[in-house]
Amino acid sequence: SPTKTFADIGNSALNSENIVSTLDVRFTFDNFVVGVPNELAYAA
Repeated sequence: SPTKTFADIGNSALNSENIVSTLDVRFTFDNFVVGVPNELAYAA
């Protein structure tokens, strides 16, 4: 079968029921520790 593009899938694939987050809820910008290794990430 051909590869589907974003346009083929449409917005229905983007509704909140289809989105699964694997992010750790403990890691937020409220408790972000700025150090030399991650200064670029903090600046973004």
